[in-house]
Amino acid sequence: MQQKQTGNWFWVEYDKFIVGDEETGYLLTVDKFSGNTGDMLFYNSGKKFTTFDRDNDNYINPRYNNSCAMLTHSGFWYPKCGYTFPNGAAPYFYYLGLSNGIANLERCNMKLLCL
Repeated sequence: MQQKQTGNWFWVEYDKFIVGDEETGYLLTVDKFSGNTGDMLFYNSGKKFTTFDRDNDNYINPRYNNSCAMLTHSGFWYPKCGYTFPNGAAPYFYYLGLSNGIANLERCNMKLLCL
């Protein structure tokens, strides 16, 4: 992840990153964190994937149809719509674990090594 205001790069890695099947709602499980920033996906672990047409979060805001995906213009494993939006549209493109309390992202890449 690249911090927007500073240009600094940060990384996170999980030894365990599992996405369940359709029957589980693509349940996310992450564990064994390492990186040079905060473990913000910890809050997303155990959550189902939310999209515009499948609302699996606990976000309550009638303006956005009670859907975090509607608010952020993206799907993700949302815990009540907080902490991290690594694929959201601005201004909802951020990761709260970055240094200096500056959360806005310039870039974010996700790479998976399937074993």
